[in-house]
Amino acid sequence: QCSISLNGITITQATELYNYRSFLETIFTYSSDAAASHLTNAFWYIDNGDMLPCDPSSDTTSNKGFVTRWNLTKQSQEIEMYGKIHSDVCNVPQYLLPGVRLQIKFSKAKSGFYLINTDVASETTFKFLDQQLRVNRIRPNPHIQ
Repeated sequence: QCSISLNGITITQATELYNYRSFLETIFTYSSDAAASHLTNAFWYIDNGDMLPCDPSSDTTSNKGFVTRWNLTKQSQEIEMYGKIHSDVCNVPQYLLPGVRLQIKFSKAKSGFYLINTDVASETTFKFLDQQLRVNRIRPNPHIQ
């Protein structure tokens, strides 16, 4: 989830629907070409085939998106992801004025949203080691009135 505040005033409150919003925005906005190229930076590998929990190491597994994600994270490998913030305030064409304090708070979703696992006692965890926000800073020409 994502909560955004400007100068201490909450603009966007974190809800459990954020996960679904970001998924639906991505799947309806981008083409399959985008999914196969720059969306992989956000760890976007679309599920296809059989969606039931399965053994990803088996040759008979038909869900190629799941197998790709599993291969990239098996044995606790660190991965780096880069993606956009799915919030209305991040999609407006206007810029923030100088001196406006922007605060963004991220909360990890419940594991049931992002894990496919039949083992209830599984100790699968995700740990965020670092987060960075990339922002374009624009300095307007002082001669513009």
